[in-house]
Amino acid sequence: GAHGLDGDLRAAVEAVRAAATPLALQGRFTVRLDTPGLSGLTTGALVLHAPDRLRVEVFTPLKTPALVVATDGRALDAYDHGKRVFYRGDDAVAVLGGLVDGVGVADVVALLTGHLPLREAALVSVEDAGRHRARVRLRAEAGTVVAATVDLRHGLVEDLVARRAEDAPPALTVRVEGRRKVGRTRLPEALHVEVPALDWTLDLSFSAWDELGVIPDVFTLQPPPGAEARDLVEVLREAAEAAGGGAPVQ
Repeated sequence: GAHGLDGDLRAAVEAVRAAATPLALQGRFTVRLDTPGLSGLTTGALVLHAPDRLRVEVFTPLKTPALVVATDGRALDAYDHGKRVFYRGDDAVAVLGGLVDGVGVADVVALLTGHLPLREAALVSVEDAGRHRARVRLRAEAGTVVAATVDLRHGLVEDLVARRAEDAPPALTVRVEGRRKVGRTRLPEALHVEVPALDWTLDLSFSAWDELGVIPDVFTLQPPPGAEARDLVEVLREAAEAAGGGAPVQ
C-alpha cells in the first residue's frame, strides 16, 4: 500500500545520501557574482577530495591568479594575489561552523557536486514529487533545516533551500541546472546560488569536470614571501558585523 511506497521512497533517498562523491575531482568554471559592493564575471578552477578537502582558484580576466582558497577540512587559508595578503585560518572551519550553525566544508563540497548537505541530519520527511523525484526535508542538530528536491535516478539535488530554523527566512537557496556525466557519476553543469542576508547572487557554470586518479597535495597554503598575513577569522567577523550592522570588533 501507500506505506510501502513511502518506505521505498525513503530508502531511495537514503541511498542517494549515502552515495559517495568520486574521491577526487577537478572542475573548471565561469562564475558571475552580484553583491552590493561588487559584480563581475570571471573564471576559476577547483580541486576537491570528498568529503571535506577543497581548493578553489579564481582568475583575473587576464587568466592570472586573483584569489586562492584551500581547506584540508580543519584549517582554511586564502591568498589574495592582488593585495598580496595571506589570510590564515587555522581554526576557521570550526569558527565558520559557528557562524552558520554547524554547516561545514563537507556541506560546501556536497553542494558543489549536486549532493545533499548535512549528512548527519535527520531525514524529517520524504514526499513523491513525480518523475523519479522526491521532496526531502532534513533537520540538523543545530536547528538548520533544509528542504530539497532530489532527482533519485541520478542522485542529484535539483533545488534546495536552507534555513537556520523552521520558521526563519531562507539563508541559502541553490538551483542545479543540467548535469554532466563524469565516469559513473552525474555532476552539475551549473549552480545558481542566492544568499539573501548578504544580498549575494552567484552563478557558477562548469565547463569541465574530471575525475582524478591521484589525490593532489593542494589543500594547504603557505604564505608567499613578502605577503602580509591577516587572521581570516577576524576578517570574517568584521565582514559579518559590517553586513549585519553589529557592534564593532573590540
